[in-house]
Amino acid sequence: ALRTTGPQHLPHYDYQQRSPYWDTRYQAGDYTRFGPARELVSEHDEAVAIIGPGEEVQAEFSAPPPAPAGWSRQLVLEARGWAKDMDLFTQDGETVGPLPSEGRPGPRREELHARFNTRYQAGY
Repeated sequence: ALRTTGPQHLPHYDYQQRSPYWDTRYQAGDYTRFGPARELVSEHDEAVAIIGPGEEVQAEFSAPPPAPAGWSRQLVLEARGWAKDMDLFTQDGETVGPLPSEGRPGPRREELHARFNTRYQAGY
């Protein structure tokens, strides 16, 4: 999508102006299905949303009340995750897996992955 930058560096993506040719490929593996996935990304339980080239996770929330007079408000998005490329020296760079772990994945992670990460891409 065509990206432009508005006031205060606010990005805007025009999805009507997309290039039909993309210079990236999918790594072979299961990606998160399209649609709502709040349960998959709302807790720190080692479950992950897996997105591919040109995809995004969209999060919306209600605006907080205005800051008091003379104050400013900053919003911070805290995210846990990783990026895996297909560089020649990246181990298993042709595939999504193996998924990283902090050493404590449990049954909830596996159950969420089985429900949400169901969109197989063949690595083309």
